[in-house]
Amino acid sequence: MARHSKLDFVIVVLAAALLCVPSLFAQGPRLTFLTDPDTDLGFAACHIYFDGGSRRKIPFLPIVNAKGAPCGSNRYSVDIRLQAPVVFVGDGIVREQISNPYSGLDVAGKVVMLSYDFPDKLHPDGMKVTMEERVREAVKRKAAGVLLFSALEENPFPSYREREIEKIPEIPIIVINKRNAAVILASDGRNSEETFRTWETEGKFSPGELIAKLDLRMDSKFDMIETDNFTFAFQPGIPRAKAEALAKTNERAVGFILNLFKETEPRWRKTFTAYFSGYDAKVFYVRHWGRGLSSDAGNFMWFDGAVPDFGLAAHENTHTLIDQNWGGSSSFLGEGIGKYAEAMATDKGSNHRITQTNLRAGKLFPLGEMAKISIGADPRTTVAYPAAGSFVQFLVEKYSLKKLKEIYQGVAKAGDDAAMQASWVAVYGKSLRDLEGEWLTFLNTFR
Repeated sequence: MARHSKLDFVIVVLAAALLCVPSLFAQGPRLTFLTDPDTDLGFAACHIYFDGGSRRKIPFLPIVNAKGAPCGSNRYSVDIRLQAPVVFVGDGIVREQISNPYSGLDVAGKVVMLSYDFPDKLHPDGMKVTMEERVREAVKRKAAGVLLFSALEENPFPSYREREIEKIPEIPIIVINKRNAAVILASDGRNSEETFRTWETEGKFSPGELIAKLDLRMDSKFDMIETDNFTFAFQPGIPRAKAEALAKTNERAVGFILNLFKETEPRWRKTFTAYFSGYDAKVFYVRHWGRGLSSDAGNFMWFDGAVPDFGLAAHENTHTLIDQNWGGSSSFLGEGIGKYAEAMATDKGSNHRITQTNLRAGKLFPLGEMAKISIGADPRTTVAYPAAGSFVQFLVEKYSLKKLKEIYQGVAKAGDDAAMQASWVAVYGKSLRDLEGEWLTFLNTFR
């Protein structure tokens, strides 16, 4: 459904906009559901516990990295199981010759608990220290895991911003909110209100090992299948036979799209692809709402248990193929190409028919406006998706695939709206509005 760069992926894929997507498209639960104390995730759980037997559930989300997987899962190859003492280190920042929250503490083999955004008025410079820098300090000291909390966000949603794959720490890193951090501090007998007040106003907190321990579980070891063009990961619960059928569908899709775009001589690079058994798991593990996501980290898709969907496989793998060969471009053209390939793989006239219906119902809006929106996050996505596919197909069939590649790359280089409009004239000798007129004439007579 969507194509995002690695930068988008690790900075939180369309985070603000996507918070609204579940209510618009019903393609995943809200964060408030996933992090509600009464929600039993099934595939993951976190508790604070005492050896005497008492336990308290702690709602959390995993920190997702540029591999498109929770930190500590080694890209879905191991289950996360961690039982260890918790060491509170405040903001986790070592200020040379001023303060060191790790002073006198041994965190090796333990869980380091810290806030990455606490509003410390005495040390406002702390806001310039990234979450990753704080995590690296804990990793350097051989922590077994990191428990992050946000003092400012009720539903924290950060991802691990590290482009170099080899530098991503493979220890469990999870995030909670301030309210649940207070619960953990209370398990140590601390007055959280006083702790946070003193920290905020005086820059003082009391680091130390807590008497409670953390019990973390994530079922992150997926079934793996290697093929010529893919490394597949399948969430437990997807039957092996269906996983193999999905693998074959994707292999067939690669052959189909290589032939569909052969005029531009594309090449395919082996791609990581993960399938999830539910929308809830996909949001939890990948931070993306919707049926499919194509990114530099790989392809991530929801499997509904039905017969393998060749159209979805063609769509998502087209995003990957185009990005590998043409680079990135606007959401409008990127999604248009994906919908074009999906239609060619299933029903050649599907995008045209849907768009024709929307045109006659007065729902279709101008391409000049559509070319600027982020399809997938905008409320008008249900109209824009098929329209983009219809327009791209019209351009390919009337003007050639090579010209489509030219405009795709031309729009990508355009720095502003004027440059983008000039790109259409440079490639087609016509403005986008003129091309839109030709397309609408075609749609009005399409049967």
